[in-house]
Amino acid sequence: MNRDPSRRDSMIALLVMLALALYLVWRMLEPYLSAIFLASVLGISGFPFYAALERRWRKPALASLVATLTIMALIAGPVLFLVVTVAREAQSLYLALSATSHSQGGWTVWFSNVLERPLAWLAQSTGMTAPNLQAALTQRLQGAGNSALDRIGALFGNVTATLTQAAITFFALYFFFQAVVHLQALAVRWIPLPAHRVTELIRLTAETIRANVNGTLVVSAAQGALMGVGFAIVGLPRFWLWSVVGMFCSLVPIVGNALIWVPAVAYFALSGAWIRALILLGWCLMVVGFTDNILRPWVLRGSMPMNTFLIVLSIFGGIEYFGLAGIIAGPVVFSVTAALLRILREMRDEGESPPDPTSPAGFPIGPSSPA
Repeated sequence: MNRDPSRRDSMIALLVMLALALYLVWRMLEPYLSAIFLASVLGISGFPFYAALERRWRKPALASLVATLTIMALIAGPVLFLVVTVAREAQSLYLALSATSHSQGGWTVWFSNVLERPLAWLAQSTGMTAPNLQAALTQRLQGAGNSALDRIGALFGNVTATLTQAAITFFALYFFFQAVVHLQALAVRWIPLPAHRVTELIRLTAETIRANVNGTLVVSAAQGALMGVGFAIVGLPRFWLWSVVGMFCSLVPIVGNALIWVPAVAYFALSGAWIRALILLGWCLMVVGFTDNILRPWVLRGSMPMNTFLIVLSIFGGIEYFGLAGIIAGPVVFSVTAALLRILREMRDEGESPPDPTSPAGFPIGPSSPA
């Protein structure tokens, strides 16, 4: 005769099975975590827009669809504009350089003439012969070109994966808007803290994410404007257009607006305008490049209970540990940690008792939530 297992044995068996199930779920979702994280960031940032639509129409599904389509269009539109503009201008630049090189005897002769004076200066400074320097430079350029072609090939080869990530981001964002209230209720239920403390942590996380998104937009606009000023100083035509393109490129991780000003510096250098090339290089490195380090902590300072040094440290540490997602994840982790320490100190010092669990906790992701 089989006896019923004890409650302790049942809980152990249940926890083991749950751990195995959660591990399998994690492994299945791991390839799509970046898309889910992006959808969460977009959902928290765009929740006020969704909430306004839902209050107006009283139809959560329709409001979620319109908000999702609007946000995705705001992302896809600038990307398409950037790709088309850069491709068109790159074609114009190639045709101009091709005509110049053809008039001077071809690409090889033109390139040798352009590099003649810099190579002579380097040969005199380093003690190496000009032919050896030219051969080394040519080898490096060939390696960089092959690497760029490999990266471009990998990008187009992963079109299916990119489209899959975009589709998952779309659907995750769509369902996030409708499930956010339920998700917050689950957090209040399962996290063993007073309900108003859980609400406070959720609100702090949402505010930090919004501040990061706002900081990114502010930094991008400032860098685009400053890059346009630099282009105007060196006399680059249509500098206003490149200012707009540079603003969008600032949103590209790692490389940022270097996608624009590095080819511009190379163009001036290859054209023999070394003074303008050096001026533009210095401006973009010293002025445009340091804008992120100044503006982003300043924007975040109003939403994070930390000094500027810790904010900068959270950004760089987040990027080092989480990758590109660390730009947002790093400050969120620091903010939540600071809030947890503060809550722990308050609960220890004041010995507060949790409020009535039947009272509503509120939904702090929305902008009109009580503070």
